[in-house]
Formats: sequence, C-alpha cells, structure tokens
Amino acid sequence: MRSGFRHELSRRLVAWVDASDAAPPLGATEAAQQRLLARVHSARSRPGPVRAHWLAAASAAVLAIVVLALPLWTEQGTAFADVQAHLRDFRTLSMQVEQRHGDRVIQRSRTVVDARGVLRTDVGAELSVVVDPVRGRVLTLQHGPKHAMTMPLEQAAGGPDAALKWLAQIRNFKGQAQRLDSTRTIDGRVAHGWALDISGNRMVLWADRDGLPLAMENGGPGGLEIRYRFRFNVPLARGYLSSDVPGGYRLVDEDRL
Repeated sequence: MRSGFRHELSRRLVAWVDASDAAPPLGATEAAQQRLLARVHSARSRPGPVRAHWLAAASAAVLAIVVLALPLWTEQGTAFADVQAHLRDFRTLSMQVEQRHGDRVIQRSRTVVDARGVLRTDVGAELSVVVDPVRGRVLTLQHGPKHAMTMPLEQAAGGPDAALKWLAQIRNFKGQAQRLDSTRTIDGRVAHGWALDISGNRMVLWADRDGLPLAMENGGPGGLEIRYRFRFNVPLARGYLSSDVPGGYRLVDEDRL
C-alpha cells in the first residue's frame, strides 16, 4: 500500500489493505468490494451520524484503493495466471525449439509432451528420444540405420524432467511477472510479452489476449539463446509418444548407438 494513505485509516484498516497488497485469489477483489459496500450500507442505517460518517468515509477510502489496484491485479496477476493455466492443462504441447548463439543457429528440434508427462524430442531427422515416466523407461531412436536403445528412466542422464525444467518453474512461479509494453504478431495473433526472472534466468513469454502462450525466449550460459514456438493440443500420429521399439528398428547396445 502507498504510504500516503496510512494516516487516513485506522490500524485495522491499514492491516486489511496491507494484506490486500498480496496477489488475491480469483474473485477476492469483487468479494471485498461487496463486503465494504455492505458495511457502508449497515453504517448508514444505524444511529450515530458521526460514527456512520467515519465508517462510510473510511470504507470508501479502502474501496478506492481496491479499485485503483484492480487494473494492476488484472494485468499483472490474473492475466499471467491465465498463461500458467494453459501450461498446466493441455492434452499435448508441441514446441519448435531453436538454439542460437548470436546470429548462428546451433540446433533445431521439436519437443512434444502430453498430459501424462510423456515427452518426445526429435533432433532434425536423425535422432529421437522418448522419455516415458508412465512406464519408467527411455527410448532412443537413430533413424538412419534404424537402431533403437532402451534404458530404465533412472539411468537417463539429467533426470526425466531435465528437458522441461522450465515448464515446472513457470507453472509454479509465484513472483512478479512483468508485462512488457511491446507486442508481437505471431501466427497472425497479437501477442503480449511477459518477463520473468527465475533463479537469475530471464524468460520472456509471448501470449495472446486469452493468455495462450505462443512463443518464449530463454537465455542460457555463454550467450546461448533458446527460442520456443508453442502449439497446443495438436493431433499426433499413432504411436508417436510410445516408448515401444517401432517396427523396422533393431535393438542395439548403447555403445553402438
């Protein structure tokens, strides 16, 4: 709460407004307004004009602060909560991933994850890796020679969630997401930018007016930049996320893959 209001309110009301500075749950602002209006109406109906006048004025002052804060909560709180909601609830999330260093593209890949957490990454046309936490294993496919290798999930380098650590970080983010002034047009839709700082790593998410994420940029070590383009709930070919060895592939040892 801005300090200029403190001398106008009682300690109880100051404490109430200070508590309201935290991001409210959905519907909390409307409920607070309704409670304040009820108090004003109750005070006006009771005898004692001096007390009724003071309570009405104090309640109106708090209500004004709530109303002034509402645009901030709507833009910074609820809108980014919509972005997080899309990243928590999907059937499939498909990502085109581009790793860059300056103007040079180092690698392009495609990563798809479903609601169960089954993850597949295709690196060009040469290599695919399926991480299957449901069945507890990892399948690696080398498409040229049609070689396949499987291993228990706990033996996989980096752990099962290493490739999507950022997704869990954004889903659980409780800090302040900064809405950028600039916009971009992505796939014909106007996208607003949201900047997040997570453990010293700056991420910029671009989402449409409904909070649907469309793209993201993520800085990495040594000047590495990772760019993502998102598509939600796209249809997948049958067996695309399966960790079974596909027909035509031969199981080989790790040293031959």
